[in-house]
Amino acid sequence: MTQNIRIICLFVLSCTTFLLAAQDTLSRPTMTLKGHAEDIEAIVYSPDGKFIASGGWDRSIRIWDAKTGEEVKNFRAHDASVSCLAYSRDSKYIISGSRDNSVKIWDSAWGLKYNLYGHQNIINTVVLDPKVRFAYSGSADGIVKLWDLKKKGESKNLKKFDKPVLAIALNITGTDIFVATQLPEVVKLDFKGEVKTTFTGHTDEVNSLSYALNNKYLLSGSSDKTAIIWDVLTGKAIRKLEGHNWKVTSVAFSLDSKYAVTGSTDGTVRLWDVETGKLIRLYRAGVTSVSAVAMSPDVTQVASAGMVNSFEADSKKFLVYLWESGQELESAKLAKLKKFREDSIQYLKDSVKRYRDSAKAATDSLKKIEKLKKEEEKKKQTTPPGNNAPPSNKDGDKPKTIGAPLKDERNN
Repeated sequence: MTQNIRIICLFVLSCTTFLLAAQDTLSRPTMTLKGHAEDIEAIVYSPDGKFIASGGWDRSIRIWDAKTGEEVKNFRAHDASVSCLAYSRDSKYIISGSRDNSVKIWDSAWGLKYNLYGHQNIINTVVLDPKVRFAYSGSADGIVKLWDLKKKGESKNLKKFDKPVLAIALNITGTDIFVATQLPEVVKLDFKGEVKTTFTGHTDEVNSLSYALNNKYLLSGSSDKTAIIWDVLTGKAIRKLEGHNWKVTSVAFSLDSKYAVTGSTDGTVRLWDVETGKLIRLYRAGVTSVSAVAMSPDVTQVASAGMVNSFEADSKKFLVYLWESGQELESAKLAKLKKFREDSIQYLKDSVKRYRDSAKAATDSLKKIEKLKKEEEKKKQTTPPGNNAPPSNKDGDKPKTIGAPLKDERNN
C-alpha cells in the first residue's frame, strides 16, 4: 500500500511540474482573421477580452470575436488609412487616428460618436484616459493634443515637440503622459504638459510605448532593435530585451504586467518574461514586417498583424494572426492547480479505499479458507475409525427376518 501511494504522489508531482513549466517553442498561428484588403497598422484587445479591433490601409476598423475569429463590426468613416487604435478601460469606446489627420471616437457597439479635428499631419498615436473624460493624440506635426470629451471635443496643445510624435502612453490614473518622438528617448509629462522625467537608454528613435497596469513599468520599442523596460518612478532602465534583427515597431504589456510582447520589421513576434527578461516564445510565420502586436487580457493569446503568404498558398492575404502564448493568469493557474490537487487527493483517497477493500476481501477469503480447514480437521479428529463404513451383515448372506414368519398356506 505504501509503495502504491508513493508512486501516485510522484505522478501528481511530475504532472504539476509539467503544468507550470515554461515553454520556449516556435509556433504556428491558431487562428487567422481575414477581411482587410490592405496592410493592417493597428490591433488592440478590448479590456474585457471579448473582442479584437484592427485598422489599416483599407480605411476600415474591424471588430472581431476574440474566441471565434468572426467579424462582428466594420466601421468606416476615415478618408485615409487607420494608423492607430485604442480601447477605453470599460471596453465601450474605441479611439482611432488616421492619415487623414483626424481623430475619431467610436461607440464599440453602434459606431461613430465624435469627429476630432485640429492636427495638421497624420496621427501616429491615440489613447483614452481611464474615465473617458479626455483623449490624447500625437501627430507627425509634433503636437500632443488633449481633447475634452465632455466639452464636445474641445482641444488644447498639451506639448509641442520639434520632432514627429510617434507614441503616447498614460499611467493608470491618467495623470502622467509618456511621449516618444523621433529621438532615442521618452519624456514623462504632467497634466499641464511640463516635462517631469526623461528616459534615456535607446540609441535610435522610439516607435512604440506600453504602460504596465501594475503602475511600475513602462515598455518602449526602438529602431535600435531593442525594447527596454523602465522604472516609471526613477526613469531608469530595468532591463533591455534584445534579440530582434531589425527595428521594434510595436510593444505591449500583458494585463497582469508579467509578460511583454514585441513585434519587429524582422518578421518576428516575441514573448518575454518581464521579471527575468528571458524570451519565452518566438513566433515566425513568413511575415515580411510586423506592424502591430497585442496580448489578450487572460494572457493566453498573442495577436499580430502583417502581410503573410506562408499559410495561404493561393494569394497574399492581409491578416491578423492569433497565437497561443502558453501562459495563464496567476489566478487561472492557481485555480487549475487547486482543482488538479483536489482531483489528485480524491484519486488517492479512492485508490486507498479500493486497496483497503481489496485487502479486506482477500483477508476475508483467507479467513473462510482457514475456517473450513479447521472444521475439516476437527471433524477428522472427532469421528471414530470406520464410523462411516456401511453396516456389516453378521449372519453372512442370509437375509435378516423382521417380524413373525409368514405361514405357508399351500400345506393346508
